[in-house]
Amino acid sequence: MPVFRLTLRHGVVEPLDDIELPDVGQARLHAIRRAGEVLQAQPERAIGQDLRVEVSTSEGLLLFSVIVIGVESAAAQLDRS
Repeated sequence: MPVFRLTLRHGVVEPLDDIELPDVGQARLHAIRRAGEVLQAQPERAIGQDLRVEVSTSEGLLLFSVIVIGVESAAAQLDRS
């Protein structure tokens, strides 16, 4: 089975997992679950900048990213005035 490397990026780089999974589709689902775990524990990480879980091959080739960002609308910004 291939080994996939998951990395969390949110201003800093945090290695998450090196995990054996059957294929890229399973790696994508695992990355989505890991992003959910991070957001469950620290939802503020998605405010103001993006939170990314990147999936790479064991050699470091980036395959895809799961990106989460909370963006305020113009109306929300007017409420602060």
